[in-house]
Amino acid sequence: MPGDPGRQGLGRQVGGLLEGLGSSGQEVAQTLADQGVQGNPGDVGQCALAVYLRAVLGADPRVRSVAVTDRWVNIGTAWRTHLVVEPPAVRTFIHLFDAGRFPQLVRSPHLDRYRDGPGQVGPGQAGADVHARAD
Repeated sequence: MPGDPGRQGLGRQVGGLLEGLGSSGQEVAQTLADQGVQGNPGDVGQCALAVYLRAVLGADPRVRSVAVTDRWVNIGTAWRTHLVVEPPAVRTFIHLFDAGRFPQLVRSPHLDRYRDGPGQVGPGQAGADVHARAD
């Protein structure tokens, strides 16, 4: 139903989570580090931000997938995909994370074989900068 506040509220909820991470790329990194988050640079489904959002939103039965690009967060539900524009601090963090500036947030490579769930990068794509927009 188009007027369903639950569906509309999910985008606002994610936007609030993103805003609450910090006002600079460094602050976002520190917030994620304080939470023990680690991820794979350049991986839309397994980057540190996607891992964090899946952990926070994981109990919400509406959420089926999370993917992070260099401009927005895609939250997939049974009904639609919510595109949430990232605040500048989050965009800065993503670029710096993908460039290797926050090694404490990089997941150990041997853990990749155990990952599962939406947003996986297929063989041969690991390490590719898939956050970049395909215009």
